[in-house]
Amino acid sequence: MRLSAVFVAAVLLTFFPAQAQLRSVGLQNDEIVSITAEQGDPGEQWFPYTANALFAATKTGMVYQGLTWDDGKSWTPIGPFVDPPYDIVTMTVQHWGAGPRDGLHLMTSIRPGTVAGSPVLLRHEVSMFGDVDSVWTRADSGLVRGDTMPMLSALAATYYTGHTIPQPVLAWTEDGPWCGWPAGNFWEEVSGVGGKVVSMDVTPKWFGTDVWAAGVTQDGVGDAAVYRSKDAGLSWEAFVFPRALASMAYAVAVAPGHPDTAYASIDGSVRRTLDGGASWEQVYSPPIGKVIALACDPSNPTHIYAGSDDSEFSLQRSTDLGESWQRIMPAEDQHPAAITCMTVALLDTVPVGPPARRGLFIGTAGTGVWLYEMDSKPSSLESMPVPEGTRIRVYPNPTYAQATVEVTVGAPRTLLLEMRDLLGRRVWSMDAGMVSAGSHQFSLPVADLPAGAYLILGAEVSVQFRLIR
Repeated sequence: MRLSAVFVAAVLLTFFPAQAQLRSVGLQNDEIVSITAEQGDPGEQWFPYTANALFAATKTGMVYQGLTWDDGKSWTPIGPFVDPPYDIVTMTVQHWGAGPRDGLHLMTSIRPGTVAGSPVLLRHEVSMFGDVDSVWTRADSGLVRGDTMPMLSALAATYYTGHTIPQPVLAWTEDGPWCGWPAGNFWEEVSGVGGKVVSMDVTPKWFGTDVWAAGVTQDGVGDAAVYRSKDAGLSWEAFVFPRALASMAYAVAVAPGHPDTAYASIDGSVRRTLDGGASWEQVYSPPIGKVIALACDPSNPTHIYAGSDDSEFSLQRSTDLGESWQRIMPAEDQHPAAITCMTVALLDTVPVGPPARRGLFIGTAGTGVWLYEMDSKPSSLESMPVPEGTRIRVYPNPTYAQATVEVTVGAPRTLLLEMRDLLGRRVWSMDAGMVSAGSHQFSLPVADLPAGAYLILGAEVSVQFRLIR
């Protein structure tokens, strides 16, 4: 298709969007294991095609490429064409270049097989011009060492261009995080961080340096943990939820442009931090199943979406930072399967006027890909008042010999405080009884405790602090 025809079709689609908000958009008989798309931030310059490329990986080991300007209805199988098929774990897209000839690197994680020398990571080049081809190349140099075949359980990437400092592709194995330089060609392990992660989110999507991740502290046997990096994955800080409280963090999402506001699914319930991880508050718990996918609206940082593995298709939406939630229901004659994954993508091809439309593309366990069209009216996190509720902080943090916990509540309530170590053992508790609205300070008995990290819990809110000797 010539570029002029693409622009004409895009203008028509921009002025005549489809009316239904939640609808099936292809691969109806497939189970989707991963879905990803290029995500330019609001206000950034972007170009057609690469910003509208959509990729879905199925349970049968095939990756399909679609275009968001037709709502993802046209899908082309692009491989990898191997027999037996690879077991695909997850994918990410990295945008490279700085002009209309931009392209994409599609990175696909493969579950290690029994054949020596099999890949654990493949890369597929996507260009604006030229036909879709089936060329896939190995991109796991440094990851595979001898007989060691790690599985990459999570991938993330930011914008990359040859005119700036290379931006790494980020990967997480059962041993911890890795950085791929450049564009995921050569890999270096990030030292000093362990654990296993199943979800990562970068903000901003272009030239982002703030990354959040969700998983466990050890490979399947540790405590639930959320990780944060402020330097594009070169170093990480961990926020641990002891096993007595939670055993797995399934998903994470960051409010666009506001890296201190993040959401994580801890044991299937959504928790929120407004202060960069210092404190966490539970804001949503599904009645059935667990939340396994989270996504934020790039145009509306106060909007968050939560997808559960409920067989009845449970998609929840909040427009007030998670304070209240509304279920998005399909039409009566539609029956999508349980949600497996989600991604956000641009729907418009030519920005006729701000804001450009965006959609939430949803992978399901047997009914293909579905689309929910997001609101087109942008909002700002700065204009949203911080919701009143329980807040908790410890100061100084880290501390040496003494510490104070400050609890702020928005209404009178009973308050029980607990302190636990990272093994989940309770080392201190206090029943404060009925407290009034406002802030309350309590001294923490830390003089006889060993050095390490501890968790303070009170009224569904938690905060971690570190004791140094």
